[in-house]
Amino acid sequence: MTEEATLRHNWRNTIESDGGYCPVCDRWGKVNKVKLTGGMARSLAWLVSVSAGAENGWVNTRDNVPLFMLRSNSIGHLKYWGLVQSRTPDSEKVKTSGVWRATLDGHDFVHNRLSVPSHMFVYNDAVMRTGLDFVSIEDCFTEEFDYREVMNSYFPTTQVQDGLDNN
Repeated sequence: MTEEATLRHNWRNTIESDGGYCPVCDRWGKVNKVKLTGGMARSLAWLVSVSAGAENGWVNTRDNVPLFMLRSNSIGHLKYWGLVQSRTPDSEKVKTSGVWRATLDGHDFVHNRLSVPSHMFVYNDAVMRTGLDFVSIEDCFTEEFDYREVMNSYFPTTQVQDGLDNN
């Protein structure tokens, strides 16, 4: 094994355990386990509902977002599952444009036609691997959460029953 390969191997072991500082650049690194939460699923349902009236499905999430979304970065994390995509920012000074749209998989997940891994393992804003367990949108919520009630509030013209809608 070359010296570079040895360094890469050791760094991979470091970031996949408790994390540590890179011996070359002194940057902290760790693979983070990101769970698909009820808040993320709820944010995606909101995005899907408002994107129907938006140009090409793009929604500026910095304008007129529900209060629950202001408390988290739930939309941004959904990119790890391929459920949303971000419009390229106009300036290199910002990380994201704040303008997002749900992908086809995002729509299918919201309408309970797709299951996705419950967790993603992320390093440096890239997915390293996926969890082995899969979840539907209903699985993301706790017992006190009523999936049908939320979906019917976002999609009033279609009554959601038993987790499946008429779309």
